[in-house]
Amino acid sequence: MKKFKKLLSYNTNSIIIPYIIIAFVLVISQTNRNAYGYEPDFIKGMGIENFEVSADFTRVTTTGAIFLINKTIGKIEIYQRIGKERKLAEVTISTKFNPIFNKMPQDEGFEYVWSKGQRKDSKIIISGDSLIRFYDLKEINIRLFFSPIFEKVNPSNKGLIALDDDGGIAIMPPTNISLNDYQINIEDNEWKFNSDSKMPVLFVGICPPRIFDLERSRWPVIHYSSHIQRYPSDQQIKEYSNYAKVLEMHQWIWKNRYTNNQLCSQERYNNCDGVNTPFWADNSASTLNNKYVPDNEKELLRVISKAHEYKMLVAVYFSGMEINQIAILKEVSRLQKQYNIDGIYLDGLLTNTKEGPLDAYLTARELRKLFGDNGWLNFHNSHNGYFAPFVQTYMDFVTTSEHNNFDRWISTTFNISNAIGGLWPEIPYFWPDSSKNIQDARTFLKNLVDLSMKYHNRILFLTGEQGQWRFWRLYFTSEELEFLKKYYLKPLGGN
Repeated sequence: MKKFKKLLSYNTNSIIIPYIIIAFVLVISQTNRNAYGYEPDFIKGMGIENFEVSADFTRVTTTGAIFLINKTIGKIEIYQRIGKERKLAEVTISTKFNPIFNKMPQDEGFEYVWSKGQRKDSKIIISGDSLIRFYDLKEINIRLFFSPIFEKVNPSNKGLIALDDDGGIAIMPPTNISLNDYQINIEDNEWKFNSDSKMPVLFVGICPPRIFDLERSRWPVIHYSSHIQRYPSDQQIKEYSNYAKVLEMHQWIWKNRYTNNQLCSQERYNNCDGVNTPFWADNSASTLNNKYVPDNEKELLRVISKAHEYKMLVAVYFSGMEINQIAILKEVSRLQKQYNIDGIYLDGLLTNTKEGPLDAYLTARELRKLFGDNGWLNFHNSHNGYFAPFVQTYMDFVTTSEHNNFDRWISTTFNISNAIGGLWPEIPYFWPDSSKNIQDARTFLKNLVDLSMKYHNRILFLTGEQGQWRFWRLYFTSEELEFLKKYYLKPLGGN
């Protein structure tokens, strides 16, 4: 009982009163996950901290949430723990799940699994990242107990992101369901599903699931992009190490497969050099038979070795858009072992898969396990406001809003996923209409820094000889770089 009371004491209003009543009325049998001689499984600071069960209630405490399960009426009360301590939502499910909840769940370290034990049976999983997955649902009602400032509904499946400045919730059905087969309604702060067709899996994720990593957020990160000089020199790496802790390298470290097909004028950006395909469009972003081949293996090994010599982490470009989950994990594991990388710059992740968001979620978890909490994952996720915070939270950095202006909800991550958020700081430079171009980006960068700091975002340092992508410059001039060191790094407390 002592630990149970201690866990309740942090919230003095909406949470403590019902729990005290339960504590006095019921005889609580609790399982302390440390009592069996092992440490709980935690990933990126997230895990299940406590599990308690009584005759009528089960209570699961994760890093970011409390889930209070009323086993007699099939209701789950959800309380947020990070950002703001409050009751966030109530979930009411079909009574068919009552027998499942009256069984002890299977403890898998990072998550608890309730099921009848049969593979095809309905099941519910609560994981340490403050996420519930419901499998084979026909009916569920989710009532929000806060007033969102920002809401985004995915029109294809009525998935919902609901947020305010302190946090919120993500409700996500499978990507490939049809609203013709699944009856979903959103009204009066409630998300309702009632259908004859079973929904394979429904995600309900609590925001934020983990503490914001303030220390890492102060790390300057170099993002190197050049199709002219595909690998930074030793001298450049030495200079980077004087103020940065991470070296990311864009696609041009991989095999140059340039083809001058002279058809680039058909692209909407009109990316032609006269009648020729521009050299930066060399297909190096794509794998060869699901593998990334260095354009110069000796040079790649040199860069990684030199960066490690200067105590920098190294992350390499990896597209997660064109190959499946198994191929992604296999290839990233190979790159890690063969080249001793510390992480990847992940350019998208399985957004077109029929198994979304499940594949992306499970892949993100495995990538984090692969590199560990000390590795570096930068997720380039240029969403339009509909996104999966429970995927983003496994990343160290989330780069958003490609070719877009700063947006309070699309560009930021604080109290949402609590990964480090950053707008892609590309600079308009190569537009045929010169009025769109910026020659000196210091004012542009000042405005970006001001907005970023206001919302706990951070800035990538873009470097590389003549780095370009379509009409945007992917490098800062020496004057812009020095400006950022003074205006951004010094107040931030970075090196």
